[in-house]
Amino acid sequence: MPPAIKKSRVRRKHRAKLRPVPPEPTIGATLVAALDGRWENFLAQLRRNRRRCTEPSIHDLRVATRRMIATLDAVGAVLPEGAPAQVRRKLKRLLKGFNDLRDLHIQLIHLQALRSQFPVLQPFMAALRLRERQLVREAAVLIAEMKTRAMEQEIARAAENLALVTTGPQGEEASRAALFGALAATFVRATGLRKHVTPGDPSSIHALRVSFKKFRYTVEVIAALLPGFGKKQFRAMNVYQTLMGEIQDLEAVATALTMNPPGRFRTMPASLLPVHQHITQQRAELVERFMRNADELFTFWQYLSWSSNGTAHPSSRRGRPARQL
Repeated sequence: MPPAIKKSRVRRKHRAKLRPVPPEPTIGATLVAALDGRWENFLAQLRRNRRRCTEPSIHDLRVATRRMIATLDAVGAVLPEGAPAQVRRKLKRLLKGFNDLRDLHIQLIHLQALRSQFPVLQPFMAALRLRERQLVREAAVLIAEMKTRAMEQEIARAAENLALVTTGPQGEEASRAALFGALAATFVRATGLRKHVTPGDPSSIHALRVSFKKFRYTVEVIAALLPGFGKKQFRAMNVYQTLMGEIQDLEAVATALTMNPPGRFRTMPASLLPVHQHITQQRAELVERFMRNADELFTFWQYLSWSSNGTAHPSSRRGRPARQL
């Protein structure tokens, strides 16, 4: 090989070693980017549902709303005046307005899968479809009445205040401590609820799921500040949450079969009893599976480490275990 080529390769290798390391993201830049991104996604899902409300679109709007609320809570942990209260209140009201429709969609999805096995479900599902039309109309009105201009102005003011509060080394350090303290609080609450989970009480699993979801969404907001959290960890968190969600879905289906079914039914017909038993058995199997893996919750904190003064901050080395809560 000619000497000139060898020399050129050596120079390229040497230049690669001197490549500058990108600066660590700041608290202000991370939160402002999260605010912008989550708000744009929320608006996109809102426009999508204004065109047509469907099961997937309602689900995606609910997720976008929850993530926006989690972002506001993270921002509120840093800002002295807290999160934009009016925006958060409107988002919570919107989310609550979808509860019945989302439960109905879950019931229809599961019962549709069982219809060939249990043909007796046909008239019951027809009654659910009628109820779905009414709830979709109500959801469409709720979405149409959602005014976003004033909300957007409040979010813009919050972004400006973030830039002021997090300016300078002292502002960055104080904001980091406040933000990771809020993250730790969400995790502590989830671990406390884990200790109260019992197989015979599905509501205890649901409470843990709601709390864990808040922790997971907060981690997503500040993911750029968490080098220990990668795709593998986020997949594991999703699997953990999904298993609890499947239990809650079957709980909603069982409730639909037993408590004031729609249409002409006043109590659960005897013909639906085998369906209820099937759902109950499925739920018991999922609960047993979850209980075997419930303590996986504690592993999600090991990708954070602790400073000498007890303040949580992202681990500087990927995969480095830290003190467990």
